Amino acid sequence: MAEKSVDDWMLEQILQEHVAKILQDNGGSFEQAEAGSHNPKVLALFKVSAGGGVVTFMGKAIGPTEGEGRTTTAAIGEYLRANKYGFLIAAKEPDPITKLNINAEDLKLAKSGNLTAKGRVLRACGMDQTKLDAVLAGNVATGDAPAVDDAATLATKVANDDHKNNPFSKVGWNVTKQGALLRAVGPEKAAQIAASVGSRIGATSPNPNF
Repeated sequence: MAEKSVDDWMLEQILQEHVAKILQDNGGSFEQAEAGSHNPKVLALFKVSAGGGVVTFMGKAIGPTEGEGRTTTAAIGEYLRANKYGFLIAAKEPDPITKLNINAEDLKLAKSGNLTAKGRVLRACGMDQTKLDAVLAGNVATGDAPAVDDAATLATKVANDDHKNNPFSKVGWNVTKQGALLRAVGPEKAAQIAASVGSRIGATSPNPNF
């Protein structure tokens, strides 16, 4: 199998991000959006333009209104529900706001105004601004989920740690983290990190020797 070019790999990341947002806009949790945006059958329903700026669903442009040659995010949700993909957008809990699992340090930083931490808390709230506001106001009891490294922290760990933190290694292989790392440190540094475990940007699988 031919390896993907960097451009193709980046377009795939862009498409996955768009699909994840569409799933979340239809009520899917962060975890459901992650699963759906990496499901080949779901991704096959979408296409992204060569420049990465336009995403279509089954050949139709996605916009605020529906009509000839156009569809909406809500209509995509209806299609997914009707074709056995409803599990990607259905709420897992009748009232998930009472059972949020948010890292305590992220919550503390978010309340102090840290935008990166606030983004992680928002994702833990299923991208629901109302829930986020309630959490930041202290009106919702939360658990303490493990902290999630941002890309810059991950890059530092990769440079100073073993292969388990390298998303290009066999044990740490993670396409989503590869994309985050590439955006955080740039292609040259990311290529060096990949090469340290015998891999490269755009590889479709890890080097089995690392």
